[in-house]
Amino acid sequence: MVLPILLFFGLRYLVRRFVRGPATFPLGQRLTRAGYVFYASQVIFIFGSLLAYHFDRTGIGETLHTVPGFLGTVAIAIVGFYFAEILLRRAGYPLLQVQFGIILPEDTSLLKLKGFVPSGFACGIEILNDNTTPMVFVVSALGKHAGLDRRTSMSTMIQIHNRGGILLPFESYDLADRVATSIVADARANNHKLVCRAVSV
Repeated sequence: MVLPILLFFGLRYLVRRFVRGPATFPLGQRLTRAGYVFYASQVIFIFGSLLAYHFDRTGIGETLHTVPGFLGTVAIAIVGFYFAEILLRRAGYPLLQVQFGIILPEDTSLLKLKGFVPSGFACGIEILNDNTTPMVFVVSALGKHAGLDRRTSMSTMIQIHNRGGILLPFESYDLADRVATSIVADARANNHKLVCRAVSV
């Protein structure tokens, strides 16, 4: 059991070191329920096959009984987990849920912080990161109320998490206020404390 764990965390380090983007495995992540189910199924498959070999030395159990076969199967399981994470994260159902991120106080004004105000920003909505609102909800709310497509919603959600918040420009303050009000109402209806408000310079 030690070897699969070492291989898994080794792959996590390599991906974190050389691959960038929302599908990476930073150390501040934990498995979601879907992740536990998927990874557990891989472990059950490997050791179930070994048990099958113990009782019947045919098929995949015989292959797994050899060192190369065992290592190869473990590697395939880990790589399969990684690619499943990429596909499911893009779909909004990640196997890994980011556990730690930048959390700013609720009364923080991003307009006063360096690097947050987009060029030409006049008015829009301000969204702050928190440690309880699910990432899937943020993606859904951005698409539903702010009119962002799936890819842009995902990218925006990642920025909110990694930077602590974001400013999204809108054509008018009234429109920004309606969007922010809708997002907050949706969040409260689902018992989330997401901070979203209309702002202007």
